[in-house]
Amino acid sequence: MPPRAVFRCDAGPEVGTGHVMRNVAIADRLRDFGWRVAFMTNAETVTSVPHSLQSFEVRMIAPGGEAETLAATWPGGVDLLVVDSYRLDAAAEGACRPHVGRLLAVDDLANRSHAADFLLDATPGRSTGSYEQLVPASTRLLLGPRFAPIRDPIAHRRRAALDRRAHPNALTRLLVTFGGADTRNGTAIALEAITRSGLNTSTDVVLGPAATNYAAISASTPSWARVHRDPSDFEDLVIAADLAIGACGVSALERCCLGLPTVLVVTADNQREIARGLAAATGMPVVILDEQEAPRRIAAALLSLREPGPRHRASQTAMQLVDGRGLQRLQLALGEAVSLDAGRVTLRLAEDSDEAVILAWQQRPGARRHSRNPTPPATEEHKAWFSHLTADPSRLLCIACFDEAPCGFLRLDRRSGIPPEFEVSLLIDEPFRGKGIGRAILSLARSLAPGARLVAEILPENTASLHAFAAAGYTAAGGGLYHEPPPP
Repeated sequence: MPPRAVFRCDAGPEVGTGHVMRNVAIADRLRDFGWRVAFMTNAETVTSVPHSLQSFEVRMIAPGGEAETLAATWPGGVDLLVVDSYRLDAAAEGACRPHVGRLLAVDDLANRSHAADFLLDATPGRSTGSYEQLVPASTRLLLGPRFAPIRDPIAHRRRAALDRRAHPNALTRLLVTFGGADTRNGTAIALEAITRSGLNTSTDVVLGPAATNYAAISASTPSWARVHRDPSDFEDLVIAADLAIGACGVSALERCCLGLPTVLVVTADNQREIARGLAAATGMPVVILDEQEAPRRIAAALLSLREPGPRHRASQTAMQLVDGRGLQRLQLALGEAVSLDAGRVTLRLAEDSDEAVILAWQQRPGARRHSRNPTPPATEEHKAWFSHLTADPSRLLCIACFDEAPCGFLRLDRRSGIPPEFEVSLLIDEPFRGKGIGRAILSLARSLAPGARLVAEILPENTASLHAFAAAGYTAAGGGLYHEPPPP
């Protein structure tokens, strides 16, 4: 059976919706690659984010009942438990350990202990020292915006955002967004600040599904603003905007991914570190919602970003900070190694620095003789291919390492979504051939997409690949295609 992941997180007027939204992003990613996924939460959460959880199995849980719910619902245990709650610490996680294979803790405060195999904290500037006394030495720390769990719909639109932000532009459109609940009514304060600034330009006001101030905001919205509640085209609104006023939760990292310069407004204490980190990295101004004269301070911050130059600089640094590939890095971090007699084979995400070495591999004599297009790519052609591939979250390009030395690459390209199916492509550099690395990479591919159907196109004369794929369980499907069905 494909592995099962269970997510423990909550949403509501007090805790907001960010915890659930980042867990849904992780859950969607795992499910897209064949995992079975479920959530353990409470009725308030389901009410606060009714659309976000409707496609998942949801189990209601009483306070403190995580271990009991796990044992009763999945008596055979679960493969991965993801815990994302300020209310839970090492004691609660430890109580769940008998029922789970591995445990991932998601945090952004670094203020309590964890009993986890992995810990994800995407706060900008977060370092290993933050958790030195809070986790076991064996915990793998996944820290900083490189691991930000950016939702696939946001990541898919990053290329369009890159094109939109390529050059400085005039300020013609604003965005106001304060997360899913906006219990502090930051939206109203932001609209007052825009009026004070004199920048009464076209403004999109986004309110989340749990926002209780929708009626009041809608009734008092100025003529230059338009209110959207839980819009399906949120990504397009972010790309269209030139400047935003927004809270410093999960959505702040999404705005960075799409390069939208923002006046960062701290609406809760747990947002302070994210705000400090983003300000230090991008130069974007920060305002505390509780401080006196917040509307005046927000207005002044807006005017400081009125000119194209400062906004463009903030936009470019934000996009460099959050590249939208955090879910892929997490997916690979959850993977395992394959041990051979001669060494270990592992996978890591292909980064920009790998572009040149992949080109060198493909340009070596005979490297592509069994490819659909046997002609080695030119430099510019390869650059465009690499850029396009790494910007597409539905495609996964990994570097295979043999005892940490890069030895080839694995590519998974999505062919269909239900049931998930991926085309597998791999290349092994000539010095590393004949060591069983190909079969090891195919085993790792299966662990990345455990419940998906994997398909490969292999030319009849490519005997080495035929042997490697056959040894990995692939069978002929006709037309040069070979497939390995998903586990039953």
